[in-house]
Amino acid sequence: EEGFASGLLHSLCFFPLLSYGTTAPLAELPPDKRDKLIAEGWEERPAGRARLQGTACDAEDNLLKEMLIAAALLEEKKAAGGEAVENGLLQCAYPVLVGRPHPEGHPDYPKMGSFFTVQGGAGRFPELPSPSSAEAAASFLEDRASAGSRAAQATLERSVAGAVRSLTALQGCQLWSHPPDLAEVELTKEQSDMVGKGCAGPPVDLEGYNLSPEQRAACGNGLDERQLRMLKAQVRHHLPSFHEIIDRAVAVVAADAAAAGAPPGPEVLFVVDRSGSMDGARIREASEALGLFLRALPVGCSFDVVGFGSTTKPLFGRARAYDEDSLQCASAYAQSMQVSLRRNALSCSSVPVCVSRMRDGEHVVRPRDNVEHI
Repeated sequence: EEGFASGLLHSLCFFPLLSYGTTAPLAELPPDKRDKLIAEGWEERPAGRARLQGTACDAEDNLLKEMLIAAALLEEKKAAGGEAVENGLLQCAYPVLVGRPHPEGHPDYPKMGSFFTVQGGAGRFPELPSPSSAEAAASFLEDRASAGSRAAQATLERSVAGAVRSLTALQGCQLWSHPPDLAEVELTKEQSDMVGKGCAGPPVDLEGYNLSPEQRAACGNGLDERQLRMLKAQVRHHLPSFHEIIDRAVAVVAADAAAAGAPPGPEVLFVVDRSGSMDGARIREASEALGLFLRALPVGCSFDVVGFGSTTKPLFGRARAYDEDSLQCASAYAQSMQVSLRRNALSCSSVPVCVSRMRDGEHVVRPRDNVEHI
């Protein structure tokens, strides 16, 4: 949890995953309806965690701490009029909202229902701060983020409901709508291992549908393989939206760094195998990976992309400063990347500095004298 909180200080964007499993532990079941709601299938301890009540008895909640820290960093940025601030680079938050699954046999299977029908798991988000999480977040802001006492005090006073509303009020990415023309994708072995895992809880819109007891029970066993493939396809479908958010943040921070006369950062060279052996899924995965890595470059660096096969073909020819224009150009290159350089014949002398490269899944490292780290 310390790592996640520290990561917010060095991140441009915050993409919190909000779902039944993450928000239900933040919401208290109304005492006057508790027994009825539990009888209906809502959980008293969703994901094995006690629900928050906004009292000293609350346990620390990692998601709540992240939301509190992110809110404080964004408010500091806003108070500074959008200019660079000492305590972090965070520019924006973009929530990813996931609903509850429809079970097999439901007319809308394998789609998901609306997140807003299950957020909080039938509970109410306390209109009070959760002391343990608020104190931990405020302490982190003072000790690690160099935030002032005003930010720490605001964090101590922010209610659980206020922290949740600050994110759900944003126009984020909603993963319950599955376009009919969006093909399902294959899962990796690691992703296949997630089949049937997840927190229990009532699915959406069961009433009025003739489902067997087995189908109803399966709803509490996490996503099945088809639902996971659908979810992965939706995430891939929304990648351009994620990239657009990150690209805007990169442009703002790069402009701030240039205006402040920041010293140049490292030079980064991406070396991509585009030989015939990369045809099919390999080149698609390399394209997606390059798109993600481009958005993880440090502000102030310079970079280039070199494709190799029978020959080497750089994108720019020499490293260019990492800014909005170069990022857009490299992103277009990544999205359109195809196998086109035939057989693999890369030698270390054929690129200017090098090199950590992926070739047919094998990691090959050949550093030159002037390469400090890869």
